[in-house]
Amino acid sequence: MLHITPEARFQEIFEKLQQKQDVPKGNVVFSQIQGLSSFHRATHIEQDGEICAFSCYIPNYLISSVKCKETKKVLKSILKQVDFPIEQDKTHLYSECILVPYIASQQQHLKQILYLASAQAIFKQIPLVIPKSATQYKLDEMFTNIISYATYYVVFPFYISQFITNEPSQAGPFLTKSNIILHPVQIDNEEEYKMASLILQSAFQNDPVFSVYQSNVNKRKEFTRNLSTHVAKTSRQQGTNFLFCPIYKSAQISNAVTCVLSSPPGQTKQQWGGFMGTAILYVKQLGINAIHLQKCFAILHKKCCGNMNNHYYGAMLGTTQLGMGFGQIANIISLDICDQTGAYFYVENSNESNMKLYQSLGLKVYGKYLIKHKGNNINCWGMRRDPQENKEEINIFMIE
Repeated sequence: MLHITPEARFQEIFEKLQQKQDVPKGNVVFSQIQGLSSFHRATHIEQDGEICAFSCYIPNYLISSVKCKETKKVLKSILKQVDFPIEQDKTHLYSECILVPYIASQQQHLKQILYLASAQAIFKQIPLVIPKSATQYKLDEMFTNIISYATYYVVFPFYISQFITNEPSQAGPFLTKSNIILHPVQIDNEEEYKMASLILQSAFQNDPVFSVYQSNVNKRKEFTRNLSTHVAKTSRQQGTNFLFCPIYKSAQISNAVTCVLSSPPGQTKQQWGGFMGTAILYVKQLGINAIHLQKCFAILHKKCCGNMNNHYYGAMLGTTQLGMGFGQIANIISLDICDQTGAYFYVENSNESNMKLYQSLGLKVYGKYLIKHKGNNINCWGMRRDPQENKEEINIFMIE
């Protein structure tokens, strides 16, 4: 089963791999790639409790954002070996790529462990670059249309589909109940911010809470668009922000059918740029009374999330169509990371019609906020799924 590797498990998994004699190892040591774990750009394959493959990847335009100095140094040294622009032919020149600096895998798992990196490359329409130091295998002899340079391999977007397996896993692809296959794409750049905001704007335009504070539909749309863009940009790579896209005739971001902006365990402080960042948006487009609304959300969050230091916060979720199973798919990665780290999963739900979705994922109501504004009474529920071993009783409370 393919998993996205959370930071809390990164070292544990790598050490298990080092102990396995039958798993090939690359030349990059753990201390040099651990900085990528906080970007949630590492994946592993686990079967019957055994770790049998591992890889990490990163778009080259994000290397400057890596906080670990040693990791950044190694990645930059690898990147210096790549000749930019990478030329596919006279009409296709690429100045960006998805870099895969480390692969530890048995040969039979090689294609699958490259899946998530490949999904990013094909939807972002940039090449996959794999240093020869990352793996002991001769990839150009194993797969078609891989170009071999002195120190690295390149797979151009048109040929990356050979790694896009249709075998469902915890890291993708995902088969919906309407039999549509969706691939997760991490939200990194302006095009993806825009697509995320369009999906969320549509999903939240009739949100009961925001409707009470802003009756003007166009202004409410502008608010949700700006809020979702703010959340995506401020959380950036530290969040687990995904678009889920099908492949029709081609792999395009514009085909995205669902979006989720989330904060993984340990990333809640200042995750959305601090209180004032969102407060300005609330006041500007919902009115001064919305400051009280934001404060109540903060109280609900603190009381309901289970553990402020160990919970996964599903901040915003939207789909283009209801009843297709898209919302359920959008939470699979979040729940998988919760299961791996023993974390709570927490959301704020202000739309009662979404209750069945969250209940089907194992979430229960732990708190209720009653909004009284301009003669309207609107409910907002704090919902969470506890760690599997946690069986504490539900304590319902209400904020007015």
